[in-house]
Amino acid sequence: MGNDYNWDTKEYSNVARQSLPDEMAKLSRLIVCSQSERDLSRPLVSISLGQPAIYLTGGTSLNDPVDALILRSGDILIMSGEQRLVYHAVPRIIEEQTKIFGDEFIQMVKEKEVLDYANNCRINITIRQVE
Repeated sequence: MGNDYNWDTKEYSNVARQSLPDEMAKLSRLIVCSQSERDLSRPLVSISLGQPAIYLTGGTSLNDPVDALILRSGDILIMSGEQRLVYHAVPRIIEEQTKIFGDEFIQMVKEKEVLDYANNCRINITIRQVE
């Protein structure tokens, strides 16, 4: 979905965009970076699902102090302003023995593989406005 991003050149592709599904477009409007983006004034929204993880955030220099926090399933992290340009990383996933998604979710998911993946891995959805 959206524009392809080349991590080597740190640029977005000029190839025509794919259509964004209506549900994702609605979600991005409701919960509204990278230096490659033309407009850094808009926030970046990061949604965490699945296993928890340690999230590190520093400054605009690798020499700046680093803060750590835990991102759990369902957490939403919003980066705006100067926070859009800081170094950040997820160096570790924390494996929990308890299931992240319980019985209510199990009844909605028909494919066991999807549920196993959601309960044993971490998924991050990042929403940003390119133009």
